[in-house]
Amino acid sequence: MNTPGTREVQKITRDDAIKAFRAHFGKEPEIVVRTPGRVNLLGEHTDYSKGFVLPMTISRAVWMAFRACDQNVARLYSADYDEDCSFGVERFSKQDRPDYFAEKDEDGEKRQPIPWFEYIRASVWALSDQGKNCKGFEAVVLGDIPQGVGLASSAALEVSTILALNELGGYNLSKPDMAKLAQRAENEWIGLKSGVMNPMICLIGEPGKVFLVDCGDLKYTSFDMPNTVAVAFMDTGVRHYRNGATYNKRREQCAEICEILGVENLRMTTQEMLEGVRDKIPSSLFSKAYHVLYENMRVQSAASALQYSEFDILGKLISESHFSLQYSYEVSCFELDAICDVARSYPACLGARMAGSCLGGGAIALIYAAKAQDFAEKVLEGYYKQTGKKATITFGQATEGAKAERL
Repeated sequence: MNTPGTREVQKITRDDAIKAFRAHFGKEPEIVVRTPGRVNLLGEHTDYSKGFVLPMTISRAVWMAFRACDQNVARLYSADYDEDCSFGVERFSKQDRPDYFAEKDEDGEKRQPIPWFEYIRASVWALSDQGKNCKGFEAVVLGDIPQGVGLASSAALEVSTILALNELGGYNLSKPDMAKLAQRAENEWIGLKSGVMNPMICLIGEPGKVFLVDCGDLKYTSFDMPNTVAVAFMDTGVRHYRNGATYNKRREQCAEICEILGVENLRMTTQEMLEGVRDKIPSSLFSKAYHVLYENMRVQSAASALQYSEFDILGKLISESHFSLQYSYEVSCFELDAICDVARSYPACLGARMAGSCLGGGAIALIYAAKAQDFAEKVLEGYYKQTGKKATITFGQATEGAKAERL
């Protein structure tokens, strides 16, 4: 597509990963891993409450090439940043990691985005802490998933690392086991109290499929996404590197509500239970539980709509999700609201909502595929008029989930 502001997906291949490894380390890799990013049609902030989600993989991906080495050291190179890093794989202490979600560091300076290599180190820690005797390795990383926009770039790094080390170490981990390890890396090392959705969909994705995932038991069902409709990813240009603290606060609020209700998680709540405590808890807490309860219902309705190809219903549910995230869960922002409003004003748009976890990043729109180019032109123009900022729009179909190939 030649529309200004739209992006074609960069065609990174396994050969690119192999060549990058060969150029940097002067030898051949043993394993190449490709892990896609994801978009989530519905089910935002439900996974850490053991709820339902409706994600799909995307064509953008992280590629990593690996080789075992004799020393107990991980030697890493990012081809995207032209940056090296190394760390020991035997001893880890969570006390050594920075508090990435503190407002400022010990010198009073604002925190920077979490370094790319920290997600790899977190994944090695998660495996080691589970009793897996990780050996040293060399790895090269490259990819085309934008960071900080809600496409699961961090989960793709974690999954790639765990998948490759599972292959090198012969651990025979299942996909749900690997997803839980990636979640633990994010929760306990990185410090973001995220759910299991991102690594799970990165692992199980299939071409042309959307998945209904139960984040309680990790059972899932797939639905066809026909090429007559398309998912547009709209990057607002606003990054959410610093908003992990807000995300964690929402999870704390959910835990507080569960304590009041006497339940293990918000998946177990009902409308009657919430109405019974409406006058006993702050309205801000009530609204968070309200979002989770009805978001789970929307996901179930959306799965039915997908089953019967009722995409107009799916689109309405997607838009309803945004309004709930905006007003009840309070994790949207001006730019996200603006780009979704502009998208929904276009006749071929079935629905739009924010796509990331909170306060920035990107949004998605479900549209008729035949109108993709005109949609992009109108949305880019309308968004700029409202915000004075330039957005970018990417279209894509679901692709194969993470895969490790031994060379």
